[in-house]
Amino acid sequence: MSRRLVVALVVASTSLGCHSTATESQPDAARSETGSPHDAGTSDDGAWSPVCPDTVPPLGSSCTSPSGLPSGPFAELNCEYGDAWWNISCDTLVVCDQSSWTTAEPIYAPCSSKPGPNSQACPATPAYSDRGALCPDAGLTCYYGLGAACFCVEEGDAGPTWSCQPDPPGCPDDRPRVGVACTGGAECWYGGDGFGVVCISGVWQPTYYGASPIGDR
Repeated sequence: MSRRLVVALVVASTSLGCHSTATESQPDAARSETGSPHDAGTSDDGAWSPVCPDTVPPLGSSCTSPSGLPSGPFAELNCEYGDAWWNISCDTLVVCDQSSWTTAEPIYAPCSSKPGPNSQACPATPAYSDRGALCPDAGLTCYYGLGAACFCVEEGDAGPTWSCQPDPPGCPDDRPRVGVACTGGAECWYGGDGFGVVCISGVWQPTYYGASPIGDR
């Protein structure tokens, strides 16, 4: 099914997969129980981002978005603060909107609880090689690391099949923190609800499919 990717550089409450897990569980050695969204690209001086403040800036204080962001109402820098790798809605996000730090009304799913241990029905490692293969229980979600996940989804008459992210293959398994440095122009999808990050102007920024842009505030 085609997806129209809409780069919405917003400070939005968005979801990284609000899915239930089976009650029967086992320790998941593949997933770390601590840690933040991936901060790869931390600069030599210890700053986590080349463009975002080290800590949450006061709302209304001045800011400058880097050059190279898309034109129009989405030419805004987003910065993420927190460690909710499973759901960006649980973190604090601020946006550099018209030269001052602000927030926007949420347009996505609310914060959800941190996932518990995986069900015994989950593969030991992400089933990337089994994308499209039959899985045991529609609705089952399996988490790995700080962002990778597999979803057992019902999409046809053949029965439920595995759909795993990040997507496409080659994206970081740990979901990059919004505002962290990056290279290239990759678009990477995390969770099962249309949230992703795109590398723009040297930093990871939010992107969405199947969601309407906020537009003017």
